[in-house]
Amino acid sequence: MYSGYIVGPGVDLTNANLRYADFTGFDLSGANLTGATLIGATLTDVASGSITGTPTLPAVYGMLNGYIVGPGVDLTNANLSDADFTGFDLTGVTLSGADLTSAYLVGVNLRSTTLIGADLSRADLEGADLSGADLSSANLDAAYLTGADLTGTTLTNVYSYNITGTPMLPADFIMYGGHIVGPGVNLHDAILTRADLTGLDLTGTNLSDATLAYVVSGSITGTPTLPSSYSIITGYIFGPLVDLTGVDLTGFNLSGIDLTSARLSNATLTDTDLSGTDLSRADLTGVISGGSITGTPTLSEPYGMVKNYIVGPDVNLSGADLSGAALHYYDLSSANLTGVISGGTWGSPTLPASYSLVNGNIVGPDVNLSGADLSGLNLTGVDLSAADLTGVISGNIIGTPTLPAAYGMVNGYIVGPDVNLNGADLSGADLTSFDLTGADITDANLNGITSGNIIGTPTFSSSYSIVKGYIVG
Repeated sequence: MYSGYIVGPGVDLTNANLRYADFTGFDLSGANLTGATLIGATLTDVASGSITGTPTLPAVYGMLNGYIVGPGVDLTNANLSDADFTGFDLTGVTLSGADLTSAYLVGVNLRSTTLIGADLSRADLEGADLSGADLSSANLDAAYLTGADLTGTTLTNVYSYNITGTPMLPADFIMYGGHIVGPGVNLHDAILTRADLTGLDLTGTNLSDATLAYVVSGSITGTPTLPSSYSIITGYIFGPLVDLTGVDLTGFNLSGIDLTSARLSNATLTDTDLSGTDLSRADLTGVISGGSITGTPTLSEPYGMVKNYIVGPDVNLSGADLSGAALHYYDLSSANLTGVISGGTWGSPTLPASYSLVNGNIVGPDVNLSGADLSGLNLTGVDLSAADLTGVISGNIIGTPTLPAAYGMVNGYIVGPDVNLNGADLSGADLTSFDLTGADITDANLNGITSGNIIGTPTFSSSYSIVKGYIVG
């Protein structure tokens, strides 16, 4: 009762004088308010719907589709689809479960509004102020959010798809492909192709049936729900078609992981456990592997495992130790062989244009021939211009290879800094102006040699020495 009126759902309050009445928490659903006066009334948490007539309401309130609409009212489960809220103030309104599909809410004040489970699909919220609102489990499918303010908004389990525009979001959230992405949101069927999720907090995020093709990740915090063939390890998302370009996976345990068609170009896989890892059709361009890889992954032709290295087109074998390796017929024509170590290497691999396999040694620019025995090899036309020749053994070499600037060919020997000429027959050789720093010439035959302007001090037998650039003995 209020001022002699029975107030509640379905009552007839035609022409009732309800000025300054306190209707906090009242339910006026279905009431007849034709001609009723509610000027100055308190309408906090008042419920309504299917109201008949148009009462006189406080200044900031109005009637819309049979509902009393204004600050603080209760519009739980209200059917306001296609409603035009122009000019309304919805501050603090409860709209949980409300149907607001295709509603026009452009520029409307929705601060601190409760929209739990509300359906806002296709709603136009351009420029709307939703700061501090609770959108838990709300549906924002195809909503228009250009310039909308969602800072401080609760977005737990919110569903978004095909959103138009870029709203202002709380920290830790981003927009991608029409989706709101961040902790706890519902992205169960989201298309996140090529999304960059690096550094995001995905605690409790539902990605159960999401499309994650070519997704970039790293430093992700929290544990999202992922599709069945995906997993998260140390902040990275692993699964078919993911993009791990350039990622350092040293020491990762990827055993049993499905990385079919994944992008692993320039990734580092040293000390990585690849037991049962499926790398079928993966992009392995520039991939760096190491002899410490554990297990045997599934690889597509023309790739394979050799001495625990991944070998094949375009891989990065810089510094790899392929000594004694069976390279069979692998295609290494575009592989990076800088600093590669060989010796006793066999097979008929396809090597880059400037490289060749000669008597078990891979020879070519930038290779590591440190300590290699090149005696008797035919090096005609071989490019060793940047090779590491430290400790190299030679003699009876056929042809003239291209050598680094400080080296040269003398009597079939490679002569220069740090080479091993122990026991070499250098009789009658002209060693003038050679750099012999660190060279081992112990027990070499130096009868009749010519010298002068020699740089550095080699290791000699006790009867020889360097005096003012000359070999004396």
